[in-house]
Amino acid sequence: MLTLYQVQLVHLQLAQVLVQRVGGIVGGVIGSVVGPIDAVVGVVIGTVADGLVSHSAGELIDPTKEETYWREQYLKRPYYEPNFEYDRDYYPAYQLGYEGRVAAQQADKFDHHEKDLRAKWESSKAESQLSWEQAKPAARDAWERTVN
Repeated sequence: MLTLYQVQLVHLQLAQVLVQRVGGIVGGVIGSVVGPIDAVVGVVIGTVADGLVSHSAGELIDPTKEETYWREQYLKRPYYEPNFEYDRDYYPAYQLGYEGRVAAQQADKFDHHEKDLRAKWESSKAESQLSWEQAKPAARDAWERTVN
């Protein structure tokens, strides 16, 4: 089953392809209607539109990089408790945080989504032994990291 992040990534990739195609078509149509100089302008418009979508795609979270980062950092975090494990306990909380940020389209603060994140944690934490109050700082950390 695809995660929300994976579905959003596919949608963004499809949008990028669509903008590339439409940008090229628009540029060609403008060029054929108004002449060679304006054809260049039309191509530039299509390229700029493509660049904007590509920039958005580049801002998506790379789960592999996040997993690597948090595996290296979690022991240093103030909420770390030695009786919990990274893979079983902390990683699902980090994943919830960065996937939640992508789902929020990076437009909101963690606190605005905490109720939904908590519900999702309670229903999907799998084998993690962290309560929401223990998982919340890790989820917030991952959420906030995506801002920077």
